[in-house]
Amino acid sequence: MKQRASLLLSLFPALSCVALLAACGSIGETPGEVGSLAQASYTAITGVGTLVSSADTCGAANEVTPSCSSSSVASDLTYLWTSDRAGRFVFSATGSRFTPVLVLRDTALNPLACSTTGQITRSASLGSKLYVTVDGANADCGAFSLSVTCATCGTCPAGYICSCGQCIDICTPQLRSTNRCPVTGISSGAVP
Repeated sequence: MKQRASLLLSLFPALSCVALLAACGSIGETPGEVGSLAQASYTAITGVGTLVSSADTCGAANEVTPSCSSSSVASDLTYLWTSDRAGRFVFSATGSRFTPVLVLRDTALNPLACSTTGQITRSASLGSKLYVTVDGANADCGAFSLSVTCATCGTCPAGYICSCGQCIDICTPQLRSTNRCPVTGISSGAVP
């Protein structure tokens, strides 16, 4: 199947991995989720951006039944996201004709979060990998845009700056060479 998809991709380069899901990879069964994920396919995405993917779930397989939308028989698409930095991230899927259901799983396929509003905020360390599934409620499907952005911090205390949704001490050893830190005063460590 993957050889056939690879051949089609070489003959028709305009086709994407999303259009030929079998060429992208597969993941195993998810405990507690309905559906056969043994043949589920994914597309690899990395980092943050206002648009990390744009695709259409219509015509894709129904490989996941989200725990927050258990009556879903909608087709879905799965991505394997790799964090390019540590922080708090906002995963957001917006649809043109439907409201996407968003599901996050770890690499052991344990459910981490599910949202019927198409948005989830989650912390991740540098190099973390998460499966992100865009699904639909009931039998809804359609075109969507998927983005992963850094969360905002709100107000950080004095001596801290916002970095991808986390208030960090400006006088940490990693930042000490670029900041004028007092010898005494602000201590390195967690947000007070």
